[in-house]
Amino acid sequence: MAVYQTHFAEDIVKEKLQKVFQNKVNVWVPTKDTGVDILLTDKQNNKIASLQVKWSKNYNSDYQNKNSYGGWFAFKKKKIENSKADYWVLVVPSNFEKKFQFMVIKPSEMVEIYQKLDLYHDTINSYIDIVGDKVYESRGLPNNQRNLETLQNFEDREISMYLNNWERLMK
Repeated sequence: MAVYQTHFAEDIVKEKLQKVFQNKVNVWVPTKDTGVDILLTDKQNNKIASLQVKWSKNYNSDYQNKNSYGGWFAFKKKKIENSKADYWVLVVPSNFEKKFQFMVIKPSEMVEIYQKLDLYHDTINSYIDIVGDKVYESRGLPNNQRNLETLQNFEDREISMYLNNWERLMK
């Protein structure tokens, strides 16, 4: 009998959910891979949200800021379009420490962002750059434009509203 094991990133997200919501939710893990990695319920076990967790190894951006994070994700367009999860949680590692930031985003919002930036292909390569409380999708920009000063000029690439936005899971 095969035993389903959770991924390191899923464990990080479960721990973060427990910390953020304390005793307000139950965190469940499916016993097999169904496209949903985590299920959140209220204390009466009524569904709140289903989550798909995606992990990036450190994508070492050029930022020298100690408060910077960088991730490179490769998504299959069909997996986003056919996602069974209400939200995807992108785990973005720090460029300097063993710390993480989280993007909490609906699959439909991902489609909208990647279509707007002309990144919506069969395989979507996404660069998430976080400095402080600002988040940018920087895929497709030349390396010399992937810095905080320049990225601030690309308002259409700012996606900060999804950064650590755990409260939206409760709505």
